[in-house]
Amino acid sequence: MIQLLGKDLRKKDIAELKDKASKNVNLTFYLVYDPSFNESCSYVNSIIKTLDKVGWQHVTYKLTKSYRDYGALNKIRSIKDSMVILARPVLFDEETLISLIDYRSDPDMLTDFNKGKLYSGNLNYLPATAMSVRRLVEYYNIDCKGKKVLVIGRSISVGLPIFMYFQRKNATCTLAHSKTEKIDLNKAIIESDIIVLATGKQGLIDRKFLNNKQIIIDCGYHSNGTGDLGFVPNDNELYAYTPVPGGVGPLTITSLLKNALLLHTLYKNSKEKELNNF
Repeated sequence: MIQLLGKDLRKKDIAELKDKASKNVNLTFYLVYDPSFNESCSYVNSIIKTLDKVGWQHVTYKLTKSYRDYGALNKIRSIKDSMVILARPVLFDEETLISLIDYRSDPDMLTDFNKGKLYSGNLNYLPATAMSVRRLVEYYNIDCKGKKVLVIGRSISVGLPIFMYFQRKNATCTLAHSKTEKIDLNKAIIESDIIVLATGKQGLIDRKFLNNKQIIIDCGYHSNGTGDLGFVPNDNELYAYTPVPGGVGPLTITSLLKNALLLHTLYKNSKEKELNNF
């Protein structure tokens, strides 16, 4: 069984980003998070560690008091020349927060403008986790054409963009979610060549439905140190899988920073008219 690891790509990413920073590509990141969620705090700390390695600046903004925190909201709305990262989950309405972010400052690729680019077929606008999946698939030369791909999860930042990616790679795709009947989900698991787990929930897959020709890409991470799969496959249980930790996770933050670099490169010194026609 092949382990699809992200560490080598991450090392290359860090080297590339440090090189850009050393050549006066100076980016500042505003990290917006809700301190009442441990997941958000942990994610922000991981981003800060990576930014410090690269040499880019960061500022943290805590969301408190729900909608009464107008100072933070106004600050998000005013940022035009730096990157804004919204560490989810938050107590605020997430769509409202995303709507305040300028699309040129959106490395998560969640604003309507950037989502429109993705849904028009431009895979450079994949959000960070989805971009990590794409990069692992392409790094390991996984042929998707004509393969049956099951994506479990339909979030705007992970499941849906991953579904879009595999569609563009000419796979035959099925999207399952919380309302999918268990019997239908099990049938799709049995029939799939590639299974992507992107729900944040464990226990959705029974190992008896797996076979040694399948690939599992696990985008989850839980406090017990495992992913959405919830168990470590046996050597002959799958053809390949992304271990947790070590698979998709190591690439998520560097893919986020590479997205920021892309936006910076595209939009620096551009006029608004040119941006809208891009």
